[in-house]
Amino acid sequence: MARTTGSATAGGNLQPGVQMRGPPINLERFCSLLQEHGMGAVSCKGGNCAMLFGSTGAGKSTTLHMLAGSKFTLEAVELETDEAVVGEFGNDTELQLVTQTPIPGVDIGNSSSSQTLLLHSYSDQRTDLIYIDTPGFNNVGDNEGNDITVDAANSAAIMSAIRSCNTLRIVFLINVKDELNTTKAGQIKKLFGVMDKFIRDASTRMHSVLMLFTHCDGFPTHTCVIKLLNKIGRSNVLPDNLKPFLLQALELLKIHGDDLLVKPAEENAQIRMDVVRNLLKNTMVPIADTEAALQCPLSEEVQLSLGLACAQENEKIINSLHQNGLLTDTLGPLKNLRLLNDALRLPNVKLSYTSALHAIKTLADERTQRARAALDKQSFSEVHNFLSIFKCTNLSILSEYMAYIGDESALVNFAKKSRGDINNTCTRYLTELDAALFMDDFDSAVEVLARCKELLKHLGTFMPAKMKEMAAGGAIGKVVAQMNRNNEKARVLIDDKCFESKLASLLNIIRHSSEHCLLQQLIDNAGDDYYAKLTAQLETEVIFIADGLTNSLMDASHAFLVEVSSTDDALVKIQDAQIYLGEQHLGNLAKTKCSECREAFTVLKDQTFQRLKNSITERTWEDAAHFFRCLKAAESLGLDHERHNVESRLLDIQDVASSLLGELVKALDSEQTQNDFHGFVGHACSLGNAVLVLTNCVLSDTSLHRFKREHERLLSEINCKFDQTLLQCQNGLKQHQHKETVDGITVLQEMAHASVGTATRGWSAVMDFDSRIVT
Repeated sequence: MARTTGSATAGGNLQPGVQMRGPPINLERFCSLLQEHGMGAVSCKGGNCAMLFGSTGAGKSTTLHMLAGSKFTLEAVELETDEAVVGEFGNDTELQLVTQTPIPGVDIGNSSSSQTLLLHSYSDQRTDLIYIDTPGFNNVGDNEGNDITVDAANSAAIMSAIRSCNTLRIVFLINVKDELNTTKAGQIKKLFGVMDKFIRDASTRMHSVLMLFTHCDGFPTHTCVIKLLNKIGRSNVLPDNLKPFLLQALELLKIHGDDLLVKPAEENAQIRMDVVRNLLKNTMVPIADTEAALQCPLSEEVQLSLGLACAQENEKIINSLHQNGLLTDTLGPLKNLRLLNDALRLPNVKLSYTSALHAIKTLADERTQRARAALDKQSFSEVHNFLSIFKCTNLSILSEYMAYIGDESALVNFAKKSRGDINNTCTRYLTELDAALFMDDFDSAVEVLARCKELLKHLGTFMPAKMKEMAAGGAIGKVVAQMNRNNEKARVLIDDKCFESKLASLLNIIRHSSEHCLLQQLIDNAGDDYYAKLTAQLETEVIFIADGLTNSLMDASHAFLVEVSSTDDALVKIQDAQIYLGEQHLGNLAKTKCSECREAFTVLKDQTFQRLKNSITERTWEDAAHFFRCLKAAESLGLDHERHNVESRLLDIQDVASSLLGELVKALDSEQTQNDFHGFVGHACSLGNAVLVLTNCVLSDTSLHRFKREHERLLSEINCKFDQTLLQCQNGLKQHQHKETVDGITVLQEMAHASVGTATRGWSAVMDFDSRIVT
């Protein structure tokens, strides 16, 4: 029953509605058989070959053994059935041909069914020829009758073998016994038709054909075979295009006689094979242009069926590419197309094969471009989906296939470009990571690490091992190394008691990196305790400094004069700790200690100011000078406003001291006028001590010079008054003015009582009083 199917013509175009008769080609089986044939075909490549053709059971394998030098004997074999079996060469016995030197893979049958289902070859070193055993043309496949798939696969394998030969000789094996039992010359017609189908202008290439005759039981000489062939010729059962083959057979028999009769069991069998081998090597004219001479033996119907099967394989490939996008899924159908194209070289097969290859290239190019765009958007899962087309362990095989359309490196270049894009992206991320870490920007570093992690998750299979290590352990290692550097820098600053903004910035960074949950997850909690350890160390150092400073601030002389540099250094450190670290990084105890020592500093200054005021009020000028010097030293300590406060208060103290001394000068003027020499001497001593002790101290330079001049004036005036009183006494005595003399002596007595024995640092109310009064 005929059926209609879409197919491809021998010319290569799909033609719907072609009438197909019989079952279609089973492509999977066809390609499987063709691949099994492949080993035989490969062994022919570039060789000088002699190919044996014959019907099933004609003795091709036996003849190949004989050409290879094998000798045969007839041996009795016990049969498993009660029926007698007719041996390959007649003789109703249970004898079978046996060789002691079998050729591996080339089995010899002893029945009418074929033992050769695949191409086999044997390389003969003596003749430099390769003998090729081919399957028979009936009773093949499943041994249940003609099989279009098997016959087509055999034909394709033979075509491939012929094409791979350097030169070709054809050996026809004619089963004489079969031809004797028929009047239609069926085997001969089919056998001669083989060459006419495979070789163009076969009738012109008769010198490339050798004919051997097997199963010659009942035909002791070649003349008997000649008679049989003449009988066939007279019957006109052969078409005109095959008659040249019959004439060639007759000509060869006439020339070479019995040497063309294959009789394995005879003792002189190898002597005859020497003749055959010589004919093959030296007499026959081989076909040299095997590619040009070869033509497809398949019928148009079979070619149509193959074309349809190839179109379906091409459709499978294209559908697979669009559905799955995996090159791996195309390997099977593509391999089938390649096998068919290499073997048959049919336009329709070539069209399907090249179409599939171009579809693969186009899709690979498209996926590469889409992967690049997705990579720019950081859509790594999309990139993976697009590039999954290249996840094929057999990419090199596909590249070999692509060579057929001149693009052997296309897929590799696409894959290489995509991998290069991924590696460049990874390198860019690592550069961004370096920049972020240089700025201690751990938020940006986390973003880069997360991108690297996602990149590895989805695209790690497309990255070289070194780049994967850089994106994984290398990137994390950079982050951890930066955290370690920051930790070490902060530790050194704390050890050096540098509590300034640099340490505060580092601690802010370290705290952020230590407490950053996502960062710690990405780096497996490396350095998560750095901040806690550093702040504990900082707490200890600040408390130690604060306690030491508090103890030092118990005494103004010690704190402000003897150890002023230590006090200043400690105050600066405490101030820095409070200003830069107090709110964020100091613990409560450290902050309390800092406040306490700052309060102690303020209290000590206040106490010293009070003592200074008391000393000035009490006119204990040495104490006043001491306390003033302490406070003057304290003027350089503390914060700006504290220093300004001390400076202002010292100016106020100077005003107080100047005012007090001014009052003292007024008192001295009054005491001198009233002749209160006791009061004058005491106040004069106090003023003298003040201007002497308070130099560069409590009094400003202007006040100091003023009070020095006042002191000198007062002393000068009292001396003048002494001199005047003394002169008054002297004149009164001379003039006997007793009252003036008594008054003068009374003043002098009061001066004496006030001056004598009063030590005023070398000063006295009246200079050289003792010597002058005696005089």
